[in-house]
Order: sequence, then structure tokens, then C-alpha cells
Amino acid sequence: FKGRTLACKIIKKDDKYKHHLKNEISLLPHLKHHYMVFCEGIFDTEKEIYIFMDNGVCHRDLKPNNLLMDDNMNIKLGDFGLAKVCNDENGKVFMSETFCGNSKYRSPENSRREPYDPFMNDLWALGCSTYKMLTGKGLFAGAANRDELLKKQQEKLIFPETLTLSNQVKRLVANLLAFKLENRINIFGILRSCWFLYETEDMEKLPTLEKDKKKVSICRSVEFLKVGLILEP
Repeated sequence: FKGRTLACKIIKKDDKYKHHLKNEISLLPHLKHHYMVFCEGIFDTEKEIYIFMDNGVCHRDLKPNNLLMDDNMNIKLGDFGLAKVCNDENGKVFMSETFCGNSKYRSPENSRREPYDPFMNDLWALGCSTYKMLTGKGLFAGAANRDELLKKQQEKLIFPETLTLSNQVKRLVANLLAFKLENRINIFGILRSCWFLYETEDMEKLPTLEKDKKKVSICRSVEFLKVGLILEP
């Protein structure tokens, strides 16, 4: 690692995280993709484990906190503690009955504690995360319990009027957040969507990031949507 700047995840060795830690360490060496963090090495002390990372699995805990950006402003997906192989050698998806992940990013079927398609659950979380990336605001604020959350999930999706967002991206996020599973867009629908295939309206109005006092174009949320593509078998 000499001369390189790496991200480091520090995990305490206690029973609370033991299962997730074992799961993540077993998966990381097999997850190699441009939009995923790559495990460079692992070492442990008496109380902690250090995982060093560069800047047919479903994630099950997709949210902005699990996204990093590298020096080239590419988004990297990390934290695979809840990830799981969710299809067999023939591509058949196993329904999940582990009701995990941040409650504000769980799909309605996950929130209802029903057996759910983990990949479609990830796409719901992708919609929630993309909305927050576009607007700076999280969805379903104020939902104190499961019933209130489910009620808010059924409400019409509203974008702040002060933001300049294309109709294409708003339509795509709304389709990702369709309350009824049968109406929710899947990976192939995303690939065929107008926003994914073509340039968005008014590209010059997109926000920018400051990096080393030089302006660079913000990594469009299409980069984040590409993360979703690697979660499908």
C-alpha cells in the first residue's frame, strides 16, 4: 500500500457484527467491478478488523452512505455486510425473507415483511438514493413506524420546484419507486429509458463539484444507475 491513498473500513469485533463481517469478507474477493470498491487487503487487531479498499449478488442495503467517489468522480458501491448471492446457477432468483437494510430505503414488500425479490428491492433503494442525490433530500421523512412508512410510500412522488430536473429523470425515479411491484421498472426497463439512452435536457445547468480548486463536472446519477446494473444476475 506504500505511497497510495486508500479508504479504510474499521469494524469492531463484537457479536453484533460478527455475521455481517464474515459475510462481507467472504464476498469482497469475488466482487470485481468498475463501480464497486475493491478489497486491497485485510488485517486485524485484538479488537478490530481493518478492511482496505480502493476509492448474481444483491446488496440489500443500498443507500447514499454506502457510496464512495474516487479521484475521477466515479461512484463506488461499498459495504457488503448484508449482501447475498440470490440466484442459482440457472439464474433463478431466491426470494428473500431477511428483512434488513435501512427502513427508509426498504421496498414496500420488504417493509410489509413479505418474501420479496431482492433485486427489485435493490431497485427501490436505488430510486430512493437517486432521489436524494438529485434533490439533497431524503424520502419518507417523519414516518415513525411501518404503517406510516407504507402510507408515505404510496403518495405521489414530488420533486422540489426550485430544481432544474429533466422530465426523463423524474419519470425514471418515479418508475423505480412504483409502490406496486408489478408496476416497478426493472433493469431492462432502465436500459431502455430515455434518460439512460440519451442526454438529459440542459446539461449545462447541471451542478458542479470543486476539486483541488478546479471545476469538474458532477458525476451524473447515471453513474449510480450503472451500479444497479451489476446487482442483477
